Amino acid sequence: MNRTNVLLLVVLAAQLGFLVVDRFFVGEAHRPRVTVVGDRLFPKLSPEAIVELELRRDEGDVKLVRGADGWRVASEGGAPADETLVRTALESLAELAPGPVVSENESKHVDFGVAGREAIEVVARDAAAKEVARFVLGERTSDWRGAYVRFPVDAAEVMLVPGNVRSSFDKGEGKPGAWRDKTILAADPLAVRTIRVVKPDDEPVVVERQLLPSTEAGKEGVLLPTEQDDWKLLEPVVGLMSRYAGNSLAATLADLQADGFHSGTESPADLGLDPPAARVVATLANGAELRLDIGAERDARRFVRIPGGDDVFLVPSYRLFGFLEKGAELKREEAPDGG
Repeated sequence: MNRTNVLLLVVLAAQLGFLVVDRFFVGEAHRPRVTVVGDRLFPKLSPEAIVELELRRDEGDVKLVRGADGWRVASEGGAPADETLVRTALESLAELAPGPVVSENESKHVDFGVAGREAIEVVARDAAAKEVARFVLGERTSDWRGAYVRFPVDAAEVMLVPGNVRSSFDKGEGKPGAWRDKTILAADPLAVRTIRVVKPDDEPVVVERQLLPSTEAGKEGVLLPTEQDDWKLLEPVVGLMSRYAGNSLAATLADLQADGFHSGTESPADLGLDPPAARVVATLANGAELRLDIGAERDARRFVRIPGGDDVFLVPSYRLFGFLEKGAELKREEAPDGG
């Protein structure tokens, strides 16, 4: 018998040994059991067909509804939803892959998070109000590479599905505002021409973008805004301010995002918004205005709102620091002669 034949016999013997051990010592009862075949938990689901998404949990239910103008949070008065968050959730739902059963003991459901405080029941419906997906989402695995689910929702089995699915549906621990669009102000930063800040305990601060003649071919001499524009302090003193500081103020207002909403019963006066600690008004190139009231600080965030608006937003304090500086502190150098 040559060497090749010996190696083949060794391989065959090893395979036979594996089959014997697997059949008689491991057995079917000790192997991970799979209750769903295929590579998708909901193989016929299409994100485009979903018009309603419900997330039910102990902290409160969230209901998202697709309308002609986009997704809205129906459970919060029809406020605009964060389209990116909703799209991520729908894509995650469509791509959700099945996995092995890790428990068949109902008393362990709370341990896996598929019952109790951590559980999130996910329900998706189409335009005909038909349920196209429904399952209970539990805890992440310790390495965040998987999550536990209960499917169907009345099953005793707990399934381990791959991927960080929890992050797609668990937003803000179920607190109000988690799924809402958090845009406060939106504009082109280069369109900002002047910024005026009025505070009860200080003189008004007014800064203005200093436009320079363009050197671009075909636009020579035209006053066009760029990120290289200087900013001039007009009140309460006159002088140039840091170019970075001016651009930062314009950029902050033009793309101001909240990281939460105030949902308490305190009055605007209690939140430092009546009167505001600072009222900011930015004038744009087309004459339109961006207006913002800045209120009191709490836990490194400030209460803000659009003057006359109902929503009170929470914005990290560091983003608003420049609007609360005194005018004299913004001055960096003397303005050029005649400026």
